[in-house]
Amino acid sequence: MGQALEPIVNLFRFHKLKMLVVLLFAVVFSLWIFPSGDLSDIVSDQATRGSGMYIQLEGLSLAFNPGPGIHAENLVIEPPDMPAIDAASAEVYPSIIDAILGKTAAAAYLSGLFKGDVSVDVSEGDKMKSGERVKNLTLVTERLDLSRVGDYMRDANMMNLELKGAMNLNTTMSIDPAFTNQPSGTAAVDIANFSLPAQTLQTQMGPIQTPPLALGKLSVQAKMNDGQLELQEVNFGGAKDGLSGKVKGQIVMNMRRVGAVVSPVIGNYKLGIDLTIPKSFMTSNPMIGGLLDGMVGKFKKETANEVRYTFAAQGVPGGVPIFTDKL
Repeated sequence: MGQALEPIVNLFRFHKLKMLVVLLFAVVFSLWIFPSGDLSDIVSDQATRGSGMYIQLEGLSLAFNPGPGIHAENLVIEPPDMPAIDAASAEVYPSIIDAILGKTAAAAYLSGLFKGDVSVDVSEGDKMKSGERVKNLTLVTERLDLSRVGDYMRDANMMNLELKGAMNLNTTMSIDPAFTNQPSGTAAVDIANFSLPAQTLQTQMGPIQTPPLALGKLSVQAKMNDGQLELQEVNFGGAKDGLSGKVKGQIVMNMRRVGAVVSPVIGNYKLGIDLTIPKSFMTSNPMIGGLLDGMVGKFKKETANEVRYTFAAQGVPGGVPIFTDKL
């Protein structure tokens, strides 16, 4: 058996580059000889079969910048038991060098996803004890429409909160696909014109009607390692007569995978909060002022035009937080 397989093994061992050239020629020839619509249907069908998700695309063609790749239009991806995600166009560029070395790596660019642009770079790192390789992920988004993101998350029963703003995100993560080991990495988020429209929130104390909150800008610098999310710096505010403040601290966050679904499990949190509120806002929203005074009123300082609360909060989700003057 070993002697019978030796020619095939040698083919992969010594002729990788030749095989790659043949493969690229086959792809180019297929794109040239097949009508675009027929080939798009074939690729859509095979991608659906291989991923377990419904995938539809149109206008399949070759792309050459930053390297050989595939361009498609009107991409639709529908994961199992989740709403569909669509983008106006998508490009995928596999890494030829990594393929020669027996690794998987690719870059993808999506335009028109939640009315913004997204770029994703995926590569493989060192092998873990399980034999699987660490997946290195870099995700960059530009001008994502938070109202569209919020609509999607409500439809997916992930969050019942209305949002407005344009979000830029830059995150780099190292991930164990099985999540036996927790992810590690950094994230930077910047949101312009961030606001929360007036809405009714369902809480343990019953429904609460919240006023519109114009926060202006929100920026977050965070780091994740060994199941702990460190909020290095969170700043919000800048809108006229709106809230402003800073938050720092740690949140225990472990990612768990069940089937194809990955979700966070939130644990203990310890947060330092510095909140400044114009008195005009407090006057027009007495419920919020009364709620803050009832919880952290002893940490309040007042000036002629503003009220400032500087305090620390710690606890677990669903529990009653403990408030102190500092962490």
